[in-house]
Amino acid sequence: MRFQKFICLIALLMPIQGRAALVEDQTNIVPQQVPPPLIPIGMGVSSARPAGQVVTTGIAGRLSRVDLGVFRWDTAEPLFVDITTVTDQAPSFAADQRLATRTIDAASVPRVPWYPAFTVSLDFTADNLHFDVGDQFAIALRSEVLDMGYVLVTDDAPGGYAGGELYKVFTSGVFGQFRDAHFRTFIETVPEPSTVTLAVSALLSLIAIRRRHVLAR
Repeated sequence: MRFQKFICLIALLMPIQGRAALVEDQTNIVPQQVPPPLIPIGMGVSSARPAGQVVTTGIAGRLSRVDLGVFRWDTAEPLFVDITTVTDQAPSFAADQRLATRTIDAASVPRVPWYPAFTVSLDFTADNLHFDVGDQFAIALRSEVLDMGYVLVTDDAPGGYAGGELYKVFTSGVFGQFRDAHFRTFIETVPEPSTVTLAVSALLSLIAIRRRHVLAR
């Protein structure tokens, strides 16, 4: 009887170990031998020229956090970061395609560029954005600044992301750039269905054991 309870307890604890795990999605990170530049290379972001990084997810789960390398020029306007859909392998910059938005106060973005630091960390857990392996979404940056108010750091350096593509809107349309944004994403994984089924079975077994124990008295 005690052995059965012990086995059931282990089965119940298995989903606890597997759930709510925050994992950096490194599936598309391509280590490269080229050292990072001393001066950050970046893409300007303004009201007329938003920028967006396409991401291909390698881990199924809920998007929890996005880190970006961003610095600003002389502006007090906020920076908007959207999670958007992808159309024809490019970010959808239309307002009705935004899945989530975060507003960053200008004072929280450093004016002095350094590299390869992540200067902005955004929590998207509350938006419950779930993606399967191979799904695509975009991280889009926009600002109401008329000129170049913010700069999104780009790189193809070691630890950088090289599985997507960075895009920018010009007057002639959407332009794809060979460099990717300096960013990283974190996914909150969920327990596998088989693990959940095992936990439910263990719980039912414990209830049955308890019931037999009471009836035997």
